[in-house]
Amino acid sequence: MAQVLRVVGLALVPGGLLWLTMPRLGFAVSVLSTAVGTCVVLNLNLFATLSVGNALGPLTLAAWVYVLGQLMPRLKRLRRAERSRFHPAPLYLLCLPVLAFGAHEKLTTFARLELTTPKTAVATWQVRPKTGWLSAALPT
Repeated sequence: MAQVLRVVGLALVPGGLLWLTMPRLGFAVSVLSTAVGTCVVLNLNLFATLSVGNALGPLTLAAWVYVLGQLMPRLKRLRRAERSRFHPAPLYLLCLPVLAFGAHEKLTTFARLELTTPKTAVATWQVRPKTGWLSAALPT
């Protein structure tokens, strides 16, 4: 699911670039970015439903409906806001998808290392050949 999000989330980057270069179009670009974000969430929702199960799809959709409910009043305020102040949203639209795309390999490698390392940090458990008992072997 994270792999889908990192690729599909890059669709938000052009909106961030457009908003940074032309701040007077802030409201229009924010509505466009919200529509693109909805498409990203719908793709993620479809992938979650098909790969993980029927429970995760409706949960992600419900979370996005809640986020949209919180976002709508802020979008209305952005329409009436003064254009001279800098808004940090285009930086989020630009940096977060790029960071998620770039950091994915390192996070995947880290997760694989966590899964393959033994969980006992001090000793390794071994079965004695003659008795069948477990014994702890300290690392050398």
